[in-house]
Order: sequence, then structure tokens, then C-alpha cells
Amino acid sequence: MKTGDFHRIGVGAGSTAIAALQNGKVARVMTTQPTVAAIEKKKVGYSAVDVATTAGARTATGGAWPAAGVIARTDWGGSHKEAVQKVVDALVATMHRIDTRSAAQIADKLPQSFVQNQLVTKADYITALNQDKGQFLPDGVMPAGGPKNVPATEELVGHATSKVDLGTTFTHDFALAADKKEGFTTTTTPAGPQG
Repeated sequence: MKTGDFHRIGVGAGSTAIAALQNGKVARVMTTQPTVAAIEKKKVGYSAVDVATTAGARTATGGAWPAAGVIARTDWGGSHKEAVQKVVDALVATMHRIDTRSAAQIADKLPQSFVQNQLVTKADYITALNQDKGQFLPDGVMPAGGPKNVPATEELVGHATSKVDLGTTFTHDFALAADKKEGFTTTTTPAGPQG
């Protein structure tokens, strides 16, 4: 679909997204867990496209589709390297913990109101996290193919109108330093300068 084929409205996540589906305000939502599990459990929708897992992203978009990261202006990041490194250290340590813990162990450490509420049971949350855990790369490195897949997807739907020098849009330096500091092995095949 091209962007002119539909319009977007904000419905949030959780109960507001579910209500929008139930009341016919929207035909589809793009959301995350635990809202996905709740939508499926309530039988008000199903996962038509999975981009929460690496395998799902490859099927839907043809490759890795990095959707989260530490984002900063190049000039600010260059003049605040110590601050950026601290943030990346924390993110990489978190990704590594997610990778080395079971979904049940993670759920036990999260606020119980998040993993067990009017939308989902704790068991539902654990099942959903087991499905989605693979999206969190344990070493924080930008995956090969990811940077070029994002603008390719944007071009497909008509958003991208100009070319971007992908090599200027990301760096592995901070993630590799975080891996070294924590003693983690880098396992992700890193993206090259052209993504």
C-alpha cells in the first residue's frame, strides 16, 4: 500500500488500541506487546505482519529492520561522547540481559501492572515475550543489511524522496566499546558503510 491509500490516527496502545478496533474506529493498528497478545486473546484482531522478530522482519521487509537505537545529532554526539557511551553501555547491558534471561525471569522483574493487568495475564505476557525476544540483539551492533533495508521500505511506500549516505547515519564504535567494557562477545554481523 502507498501512503495515499490510507490515513493514520493515533489510538495509543493497550486498552485504547483495542477499543479503537472493537468500535470500528480503525481497521488495523501497529503496536507492540503486550497489546498484540491482548488483541489476539480478545479475538479483535490478529498479527498480519510481524516485524517484532528478526525472522518476521525478514519475511515482511526482506531483511533486518532496526527500529530502536540510541539516536543523537552527529554534532552533539561528537561533543558529548562520554554521555553517549554511558547511554549505549546501559542499552547494551540491557540487551545482553534480555538475551541471557528467560521471559519468565524478565517478567518477574518488571512492574506487575505491566505484565499482568486487565489486558493480559502474566502467562500471556511471558508467551508473547518468548516470541519477541529475538528482536533484541545482545551486542547492540547495527545488523548487516538493516540500514539499507529501512530506506528501501520507505521508498516502497512512497516516503523516501532522496538518497542518504548510510555510512553517515550510524556507528558501531559505541556498541563495540560497550561490548568490550562488559566482556561481551560481539555476535551480530555488523552493517558495512553502505548498510
